[in-house]
Amino acid sequence: MALRRRTYGEDDILLVVARRPDHAPMEVLSATELSELRKKLSTMKEHEVRSFYRSAHFRCELHEIRFPSARSVQELVQAWKQLRKGRRL
Repeated sequence: MALRRRTYGEDDILLVVARRPDHAPMEVLSATELSELRKKLSTMKEHEVRSFYRSAHFRCELHEIRFPSARSVQELVQAWKQLRKGRRL
């Protein structure tokens, strides 16, 4: 879409460009990957789970140009559940 406006007696054309939607395939953990992640987190020590949680939390931060992937959110939730299970949060 082009807009016309007058600037110092001349015509300028401003182009309005829409952002293209991100059509990258969604990264999602499958059911087997989720169960493997749960097992892995359950065998970790508390400080390792906290470190995993912090890194997952960092990956899930909202930014103006991108949203977190579904995989990152799934990892964050599983780490949070493991910490809550042991009341270590």
